[in-house]
Amino acid sequence: MVIPDDIMELPLYFFSSAENLESITLPNTLISIGSSTFMNCYKLKSIDIPHNTIDILEQAFDNCYNLESVRLSDCTQYIGAYAFCDCNSLSSIDIPDSVTEIADGAFQRCIHLSTINIPKSIEWIGENVFDYCKKLSSVSYDGLIFKKKNDLLTA
Repeated sequence: MVIPDDIMELPLYFFSSAENLESITLPNTLISIGSSTFMNCYKLKSIDIPHNTIDILEQAFDNCYNLESVRLSDCTQYIGAYAFCDCNSLSSIDIPDSVTEIADGAFQRCIHLSTINIPKSIEWIGENVFDYCKKLSSVSYDGLIFKKKNDLLTA
C-alpha cells in the first residue's frame, strides 16, 4: 500500500487492526504518525519512517508482533508512550540523534530486543521503557555501555 504524497498526518486508529497489512510506503510529507495508527497490524514486518516525520505518537505500532525492522527518520524527535510495545519480533533499533524524548513503555515487551543505542540528544526517558525486554543485553548511552548482569543493567 502506498499513501498519497499530500498526507501530513496519519490520524488516530487509521490502520488499526488492519490484520492483513504486510507493507506500506509512507510519504515524505508525513510529519506525525497518530496514536494507535498501526496498532494490531499483525502482519506488518517493516516500516521506514519518512524523513520529515517528527512524532511517533502513543501506541502507534503497539502489538505489531511481527514487526522486525524499524528505520526511524533523522528528523524524529518524539517516540510516544507504548509506541512499539509488544513488537515481539523487533531485535534492534537505532535511535537517531534527533530524538529528544522517549515516553513511558515505548519498547515494553519487545521480547527479542537485544541491543539499543541511546543518543546524547535524549533529554527525557519515561518509565518502564524497556520493561519485559527479556533479551535486552546491552544498552549504550553517551559512550557508556550497560550490560545485563543478574537481570540488571550495569555499567
